[in-house]
Order: sequence, then structure tokens, then C-alpha cells
Amino acid sequence: MKHLMLACCLLLAATPVAAQYAFHFEVPEQGAVSDLVQIHSFHNEVINTGSVEDTYTVTIVKDMPQDWVGSLCEGTLCYPPFVTEINFTLAAGDTTDLLMDITPLTDLGTGTSTLTLTSQGNPGLSETRVFSVVTPGLDGLLVDGDGGQDFETYYQDALTGQGLAYGYWNRDAIGTLSEAEMDSFEVIIWVAGGNPDAMTAADLFSLQSFLHDGGVAVLSGQDLARNFCNPGGAQYSPEARTLFNHVLGADFLADDVGDDTIAGVAGDPVAGGYLLTLAGGSGAGANTSPDLITGVVAGVPSFQYSPGAVAAVRNGWNLGRSYFMAFGFENISSAADRQGLMGDILAYLQSPAVTSTPEIAPSLFITDPVAAPNPFNPRTRIRFTVGGQDPVSGAVKVYDLQGRLVRTLRTGIFQPGPVELAWDGRDRKGAVAAGGLYLAQVELSGSRRTVKLVMAK
Repeated sequence: MKHLMLACCLLLAATPVAAQYAFHFEVPEQGAVSDLVQIHSFHNEVINTGSVEDTYTVTIVKDMPQDWVGSLCEGTLCYPPFVTEINFTLAAGDTTDLLMDITPLTDLGTGTSTLTLTSQGNPGLSETRVFSVVTPGLDGLLVDGDGGQDFETYYQDALTGQGLAYGYWNRDAIGTLSEAEMDSFEVIIWVAGGNPDAMTAADLFSLQSFLHDGGVAVLSGQDLARNFCNPGGAQYSPEARTLFNHVLGADFLADDVGDDTIAGVAGDPVAGGYLLTLAGGSGAGANTSPDLITGVVAGVPSFQYSPGAVAAVRNGWNLGRSYFMAFGFENISSAADRQGLMGDILAYLQSPAVTSTPEIAPSLFITDPVAAPNPFNPRTRIRFTVGGQDPVSGAVKVYDLQGRLVRTLRTGIFQPGPVELAWDGRDRKGAVAAGGLYLAQVELSGSRRTVKLVMAK
């Protein structure tokens, strides 16, 4: 009994001590596209939110091309690249900056540093973050959103077999790509697997901007259409469905087709002549719920499970082209077929015969954007009228004269008719913008208009 009471007392005494230790690890950004010989600094913040002083251990593990440089700074102290573990101490309530620098030098590619922050006062308190830089100038970018599966390896093998060099973006670990980052590449390949969070409406909107400007995209995911287009899907909204329909030319019909074979539509420039198995062989063996889809807007059926049951569509969106597979590419049973199909998809999407005759969307502005009051302080309103018969995707954004994004006022679907949006003169972080000249860019499908804004101070 005495031993039991002693153990209980020790446990009760230890619990408040452990609770004294706590920290907050603020990580605003984990991925970036950066040119060669450009240092990219990931600015992070560590706050000792506990009630006592604590010492922290930081370790980094680097996976990057041989001539790339990865280094760490804490506060005002920067360490040489060969240092992979540091310690620092913070009093209760104190804050320090923790910078992860990645510098690509001469080799194009992808570089990653995995950083782990651990409390010495309570080693059970530990957080790990992945920081990654990709260089433009590669053949394209592979976006891995499969939810921690290894499906990306099937795509990497197929691309390598074609002699292509692709950057790698682990969306699950480092987050979304901005529109500007997507625009650094000519080709994007999106691996969705069956992950409901493989792509969000924000990702899809960035993708439509990428395609609008002439990009090429290949997407595969056996639940992707259901997630966006079926009520109850993880990313569903009426606006998201409309955006999906227009950008990828596809709509959802049914879940879990239950068919392990697909055949190319006769005469199709990509899939014609293909008869593929989605089970067994060297594939991933994860063909659990392929979607049945249909081609809509400009989408053209390319693969089918059975005659008339569409499995893949190719689509034109303004200057760009996409190819969407409503099944998992990784499940194709033959490595040779995966390599051959990937080559045929890319060859078609990038062929001059396709890209030289884009389907330019007509202007959808009945009235051009105007701002009133203008000059203004602190608030103005931007007004314009959307034409046409159908909802269209669009965005209204405010930039400074250096082309830097100041504020996104709206992205998504715009209904035909008058639109009015307010800008309160604040930037993305909620801070009041400086007085001066700004540009509001309004984009509707294939058309863009710009209006000058003057903030008086």
C-alpha cells in the first residue's frame, strides 16, 4: 500500500511539471519554386508558451542535389551547412526566429530539408516540418497529393522511362501551390490516388489560371470527380462543380464502377488502340473505387470502361490542355503500358497541332470594371457586369506597381449579371496598405481587365 501511495504521489507531482513545458512552432510556408543561385529562406517562429525556461533541440535531415546548400539560422546566429543539429534556450514567453535556407546552385531539381524541433524539458513535445524548393526549367512538376501513399513512384518511373526530368511537390507535406508557382512550369501532373484532400477548390482555381495561360495538366484520381461534383463529396459546392466541369471538361456520374479494364475510344489520338488492366501485375493494386464520368463543355471521352462508360477525358481550356483519368494511373498493371500511355498523353497535349489552335474564350464583360470612390480612403468598391448565359470562373485581385499581390478580393464562380466587391484598403495580413497607386485585375474565364486604384493618405 505504501508503494502504491508513493507512486500516485510521484505521478501527481510529475504532471504539473510536464504541463509547464509547451511551445508554438509557427510555420507560414513550407514549399517554394526558386531559381538557381537564389537563397530561399523559410521564416519560422518558435514561442515558449510554457511557464518555465526551456531548451530546444533542432535537427535537420537534407535530401537535395549534391551542390545545393541547406543551412539553419536561429535568431541572429547562422550556422554553416554542415551543422545539422543545434540547441537554443528561451525563457517563458520569449520568441525567436528559426530560418531554414535552401539554395539551389547549378543542378535543376528538388531539394528538401526535414526539420524536427524538440523540447528538452519534455522530450515528448516534438514537431517535424518538411521544407522543399523546386527549380523552374525542368520538364514539368509532379504534384503528390495521394495522402501518404507511394503512388507517385509509378508516375516517376513512367516519366523517367520517357527521359523526362520532373520536379517533385509533396502537397501533403508542404501545402498548396500558388498560381505564380504553377506558372513556372509548362506541365503539371497531379497524383490524387483516393485522397479526398488531394486537391481543393483553391488548387483547382490556381490550375484553371495555369491552363488559361497555356499550361498542360495531367490528373489522375479515382475519387477526384466525386469529391468535387457529387453532393457530399469532400470538396463539393455548386461553384466547385461548375469550375471542375469547365476546367477539366468532366462531370461525375457514379462511384465505384467495379471494372478493372479500360479501352481507348476508337480513333482517339491518345487512347485509341489501348486495352489496359487496372488490377494485378506491377500496378499498385488499389483500384477500389474508380469514378464513372462524362465529358461536358469541351471535354472529349478518351478511355471507357465499357462502351459509353467514360473513364477519361481530354479537354481544352482557353490556351491550355488537360487530360483527366477518373481511375488511378498507378493501378495500370504493366510498367510498359504506364510509360507508353504517359508518353502518348504528353505528346498529344504538347503537340503543335493541338496547342496552336486554342479555343479562345470570348470576352464576358458587358461593362468594364470601375472603382468608386477613386481616389479613396479607406474603402472603395469595384463594379462590373458579367455577360453570357452560364456561370464562369474568375478572380478579382489587387496588386501593387511592382506586380506583388496585395489582396485577393474574390476567387471562384461568378454568375451572369452585376458584381460589386469592396476593398477596405488592407493587405492579405490585415494591415493597412500604404497610400499610392494600385491595380485591380478582374479575370473572367478567358478575359482580363484592369482598373487603377488611388489610395489617398
